[in-house]
Amino acid sequence: MMGKEKLSERELQILEVAKVVFAEQGFHKATVDEIASRAGVAKGTVYLYFKSKDELFLKTLEFVFNEMMESVQVPEEIQDPLERLKIGIRRYLEYLEEHKRLFGIILHDRVSSVRIPARSQERKLEIYKALEQRIIALMKKCIEAGYLKPINPLWLASAITGIISRFVVNSLVFSPNQKLTDLYPLILEIFLNGAKAKQNS
Repeated sequence: MMGKEKLSERELQILEVAKVVFAEQGFHKATVDEIASRAGVAKGTVYLYFKSKDELFLKTLEFVFNEMMESVQVPEEIQDPLERLKIGIRRYLEYLEEHKRLFGIILHDRVSSVRIPARSQERKLEIYKALEQRIIALMKKCIEAGYLKPINPLWLASAITGIISRFVVNSLVFSPNQKLTDLYPLILEIFLNGAKAKQNS
C-alpha cells in the first residue's frame, strides 16, 4: 500500500483530483482528460505515473484507503478498548462523510449504476479484509474487557461495518442531505444495545 510520503508531489496532485472526479462521475464516466485538466497537468503526464485509467482508479482506491486508515488512528495513550472503538467509529464516519460519494462507489458500485474494474474489485476486497482484521482485534479486546458478549469477533466486526456501509448507501440514495456524523449516536446505540425497546419495570 502506498503512503503519502512515498508519492511524488505530482502523483499526489493527480490522485487528489482523481478521487474527486471518480466520486462525482463514477469509474466509466470519469475521463483521464478531465482528471488531467483539473490537476493542471498534461494528459501524457498522468500516463507517466499511471499506465491506464484502470490503474489510476486502483491507485486511487489504495490512496483513499491509506488516508482512511490514518484518519481512524486512535492515540496510543487511550487504552480502554471500548473508548478506542467509539473514537475509531466516529473518525471513520467523519472520513466517510467527507468522501461519501466515492465510498458509495467503492462499497456498493450499484449506487452509481457502473461496474468497477475486476482488479479494483479484488483490491477492494483486500483493503476491507485488512480493515476487518483491525476491527476484529479490537472486538476481541472489548470481549476480554467484558464490554461485549462473547460472540465471534468476526461477526461483530461484520455487524458494525455492515451497519455503517448500509448507512452510507442509504444516505446517498434516500437522504443525500443527511450527515453520517449526525448518525454516530444511533449507530453506537444499535450496535452496543440493539434496537429492542426497553421493557418497563
